[in-house]
Amino acid sequence: MKFERDSSGKVARICAISVIIICLIVLIGWIANLPFLKNMIPEANSMKVSSAFLIIISSLNLYITSYKLNKSKKIRYKNLSLLLSLLVITTIMVLIFLTLFGEYPVSEQEFNALDLSILSPLERVSLFGVPSIATILSLILFNSAISLKINSYKNSRYFFNLVILVIIISVFTILNHLFNFFVAVPYAPFWETGMAIKTAFCFFLLSLGAISIRD
Repeated sequence: MKFERDSSGKVARICAISVIIICLIVLIGWIANLPFLKNMIPEANSMKVSSAFLIIISSLNLYITSYKLNKSKKIRYKNLSLLLSLLVITTIMVLIFLTLFGEYPVSEQEFNALDLSILSPLERVSLFGVPSIATILSLILFNSAISLKINSYKNSRYFFNLVILVIIISVFTILNHLFNFFVAVPYAPFWETGMAIKTAFCFFLLSLGAISIRD
């Protein structure tokens, strides 16, 4: 697949690569059982292996979107992005199914309470865990936005709105982790049940990268 260089997509590519590096560091943390690689804040929620995997796929989706394709390659480009988006959604559905009907931990407390030191590196990685509601919502919104972006320039307004929603979720989550901003809000448990601060930071970077792409 031949890409045409586009300077306007440089910021998006930098954001995508940065997010991939962050997620790979988290994965190393899980494999080697090194908490400081998984958490930015002690005792805070860790980015799950499943979240890191799905965010890497989303980053690849953003990366290829940052390039302009020749018209003859446009169909392949759309199909590749659609495949990545479907992979994200399918993986989420499989993880939810395993949690409901398998032996995976359901709550964040149960997941964090596991003694990972007695597990092998392969067992630690295979213990995916289901992303939080906020993470799942952000993944769906972001990949939907990318799909709109590459299918038609006419969808730019909807693309922008979806990306802004992802930014709002990520910023609110970061504030909640840093300042307990939503403790007094009745719906605070929605934000406290899962999205890790690293996950929120990754979505924030991906969203900035997406917005920087010009038509």
